[in-house]
Amino acid sequence: MSPTDIRTRIEAAAAKFTEEVVAAFAESFSAVASELSSTKPVARPKKAAPAPKPAARKPVAAPVAKPAPKKAAPAKRAKVSEKTLLAPTGRRSPEELSKTADLIVGLLASHKKDGMRIEQIKKQLGTKTSVLTRPIQKLLAEGKIKKVGEKRATTYFPG
Repeated sequence: MSPTDIRTRIEAAAAKFTEEVVAAFAESFSAVASELSSTKPVARPKKAAPAPKPAARKPVAAPVAKPAPKKAAPAKRAKVSEKTLLAPTGRRSPEELSKTADLIVGLLASHKKDGMRIEQIKKQLGTKTSVLTRPIQKLLAEGKIKKVGEKRATTYFPG
């Protein structure tokens, strides 16, 4: 089946769907209009604006998503809290990295025997893996922690 055939079939299906929707709307509208006309007469304005002529039918386009509302600019960093260390919005200072590293070392010290994988560390600290990657790299380079395994099977131990 060629792309032209596919396009023709899609356009035909879209046109048929549009006709069915318009027919269903017209049926519902006439039912509501007949109910309203059988009850109290409605006061009509003296001069009604002419109804616009229907345009040529085109295939229905997909709805356009509304853009997300803009967020306010982040405030300047004030006092650094533990949550800030674990969920940064930008570049972290060396002090923030070292505080996060200290949290990781403290956590690994409490699990000396079995060690911990990064997924377990992130769960315990309530953060993202991307937040822990840089401090763990620094701790490995400094020899404060050791690792066994590769990729997702990596387990970290205190140095």
